Amino acid sequence: MFKRLLMESPFFLLASLVIIIFALPAKADPPADHDLNADYPFRKVDVLQGDIFTIFFGSNVKNLSANCQSLTQNSSFYLSISTAYEEPHLGKVIVVGVQLKKPRTYNLTIYLNADDPRNYTLGVYTRHLGFYESYWGRGISLREYFVKHAFFSRHTGKWMIIIPLESHGSISPSRFPRLILPTSVNLILLLAIWLLMFYVNSFAFLDTYFRSKREKVSYGRWIIIGLMMLISIYLAYQVYVFITFQE
Repeated sequence: MFKRLLMESPFFLLASLVIIIFALPAKADPPADHDLNADYPFRKVDVLQGDIFTIFFGSNVKNLSANCQSLTQNSSFYLSISTAYEEPHLGKVIVVGVQLKKPRTYNLTIYLNADDPRNYTLGVYTRHLGFYESYWGRGISLREYFVKHAFFSRHTGKWMIIIPLESHGSISPSRFPRLILPTSVNLILLLAIWLLMFYVNSFAFLDTYFRSKREKVSYGRWIIIGLMMLISIYLAYQVYVFITFQE
């Protein structure tokens, strides 16, 4: 369910996250327990409408349930839970994800038990990094389409996590794509690879051009040169994507 939620979002053209494998009931009633610990990690978290706010828990969490409520009427959101998701960087985790469909103020409440000390990571799946740099600060980290907001550690016990979410209106797509620059070290590596590709293609093209002045060059050779250039352009783009989104 949550995978389809990501893929059906109009701006997630390349995103490919699977969060929900086994869906559990998302709504939860507050347990009547005097040993319940309350956790308020933020006074408010600003989220862009349509993005997917996500919380990753360790696999040691038990009896997890979640509830999302709007403080105003006419709200719309998708709330999902996965108890068996293999995240490439975090390993096996339990995930809560919510996509807010309207600009409203929401309260996300999560109940869980932890027999061991637990950690959890908060962030959002988005293609609008500039929005979160404005609201969360420029120190945020980007991994593919996931923007990490914070990481917390808590002791064992029964917990209630309350996170107020402020959903903001969607951003109109830019006429020009946003250029993401890699770090200085990766930029040097990127330029070196591009220059190597440019040298190989230039040498092949000039060699064929001057050879054609002395003798007849087959069309097949020119076709191969053209295919080499097209493949080099594609590889150059793939190298750029790999370096800028995997650093």
